[in-house]
Amino acid sequence: MRKIKEVLRLRFELGLGQRAIARACSISQSTVHEYLKRSEAAKVTWPLPEGWDQERVEKHSLESTDSRSSFPNVSVLTFLLCMRSYNSIAI
Repeated sequence: MRKIKEVLRLRFELGLGQRAIARACSISQSTVHEYLKRSEAAKVTWPLPEGWDQERVEKHSLESTDSRSSFPNVSVLTFLLCMRSYNSIAI
């Protein structure tokens, strides 16, 4: 389960850094960084608007800023080109 709401609370209520938040939530620092970056991009503020639960925070923060939507096939294309090059090498 994602802990975006708790990450935001620890950051903005307690002023904790990313490493401390990662330890407190038992998640990686890169996950904390990503949650904060996506929340900022989605303009999610703290304190949260009244009535926002974890599900609404996740939906607003993660869906509106899906970084994969910009270039959905780049990694697939890169993989296919690499495999094509690899298969053409004679051993």
